[in-house]
Amino acid sequence: MTTVVLSAVVQDNELATLRDALTSRQIDSFRIVLSGDVRIEKSVNDNNGKKLMEKFSCFYQLLDKRGINLSAVTGSQTYAPVDTSVIDTSVDYSKSAAGKYVNQKNRTEYIELKPDGSFYVQRKTSGYTGRYEVTGNIITTVLPDGRAGRDKIQADAIIEPDGTIWVREGGSPTTQ
Repeated sequence: MTTVVLSAVVQDNELATLRDALTSRQIDSFRIVLSGDVRIEKSVNDNNGKKLMEKFSCFYQLLDKRGINLSAVTGSQTYAPVDTSVIDTSVDYSKSAAGKYVNQKNRTEYIELKPDGSFYVQRKTSGYTGRYEVTGNIITTVLPDGRAGRDKIQADAIIEPDGTIWVREGGSPTTQ
């Protein structure tokens, strides 16, 4: 048997953001992205998923017992909302939004919208999970700690308020 140990520095705000996802939902798979865009993906069976969730719960309880308060770092970042008064209800992307979207300027960053209303986003060196909802041409994403963002969907792209464009894999680039 071969054992591989991977390590990463995880900031307090990232630990706080991950707490709910790691301790309240059973882990069903791992996705590890290494340098050179090497990807490792592995499914986790139910029994091991429950054990992992218990281990993460113990880890966070240990942090609590040692007086390490991560709650102070949550909510420190806010997202500029899209002006929802301009929601275009003549289009409805709620059924077609699922898919993988890649940052037009940084192809290592992506958003994966799953049909069940959950999402995974990889930005820089951090990955985040949460829930999303689509109303007309507006997508609202909510992280486990309650932080939310609103972006526009236009054809094969998600457009953030700061102009960042995420293009659907296989879609064509767009301009704002």
